[in-house]
Amino acid sequence: MLQRHARRQRWSWLSASSLCGGLQAADGSSPSVLFEPGLMLLLGIAALVALTVILGVIRRRREQRAYVEALRRREDRLQLSLWGSGDGFWDWNIADNELHREGLDRVLGMSESSLVVDLEDWKTGEVHPDDLPAVNDRIFQHIKGHTDHYESEHRLRSPNGQWVWVLARGKVAERDAQGVAIRVSGTVRNIEQERRQQHDARVAAEVIRTMSEAVAVLDEQQRFRQVNPAFEQANGYSSTELIGQPWSMLNSPRNDAERIRERERAMTEGRRWRGDCWQRGHSGVDLLFATNIVQARDRDSEAPYFVIVQNDISDRFRTEQELRFLANYDPLTGLANRTLLMQRVAAALPEAARNQQRIALLFMDLDRFKQINDSLGHTV
Repeated sequence: MLQRHARRQRWSWLSASSLCGGLQAADGSSPSVLFEPGLMLLLGIAALVALTVILGVIRRRREQRAYVEALRRREDRLQLSLWGSGDGFWDWNIADNELHREGLDRVLGMSESSLVVDLEDWKTGEVHPDDLPAVNDRIFQHIKGHTDHYESEHRLRSPNGQWVWVLARGKVAERDAQGVAIRVSGTVRNIEQERRQQHDARVAAEVIRTMSEAVAVLDEQQRFRQVNPAFEQANGYSSTELIGQPWSMLNSPRNDAERIRERERAMTEGRRWRGDCWQRGHSGVDLLFATNIVQARDRDSEAPYFVIVQNDISDRFRTEQELRFLANYDPLTGLANRTLLMQRVAAALPEAARNQQRIALLFMDLDRFKQINDSLGHTV
């Protein structure tokens, strides 16, 4: 028993001395107080705490690396999105009044040296003077919280000195404790081509609006999509009454059925068609139009549509009919005159000869025709 107790004391001394680094009392004797169980517990707790701290530091470093990696991936996705859309990115630090920009090589062809500029230098050196008041007002209204976002179409000077239309959009990205905006971020896009297309479209629309010819645009199902004022005036219908309605609503029974079928075939096959069309106006009067139809395709959807250009030739048609009547009929009696008689005889003789047939001609002479006409009237 005594030997076992002595061995336990030696092992306890060895363990304590190994943990305490062999500390000794001032007189050279071993400090037996270090071998007490309470101190051993404290040493164990200290070791656990140290291990926990080390593991926590390792975990935080891993989380930090993961966070940095996530930020890098998100930035890569943002850069790819901006590259794919052709947009640039801008960030305005209101405190130092610096404007940081990325991707402006795609928007304006700017070099990297011009990606960070003082805001005032940007305003005076890059923004068109005529657009600057509106730009200032819109950004001021947004940072004051009066608008949901900032949006402005204005002109910027490119490195070659040309003015380029851009669309800038952004929002307040950060505010201080008092709610004052301290950072605004957003995107900028080159819209020069879009503005040019819009201008061309406005010019084309104005040309159509002021044309004296009646112009209508039909969709693939031949429903009205657009009409100009001349078309409204010619047919007596307003654009509100026509838009969405089929062209057939204006069809007149005076149209030749075969000619209408030929027109429909041309439109189905995408061929140009020219001809005369009768249309019944809002007043119920039939009008004759010289009509030109061409097919075009929508640039976005590729769906076909038809452009109809018409001239009202009703008056000309009536004049031609009157002249034709006067040339072939007596205006007083309405009977065929000698000119028409000779035309019909000239047509009948060759036909009779071809068919080996005879023709008959009845001649009636009315004596004292003028006396009867003057006394009894034209109806007799």
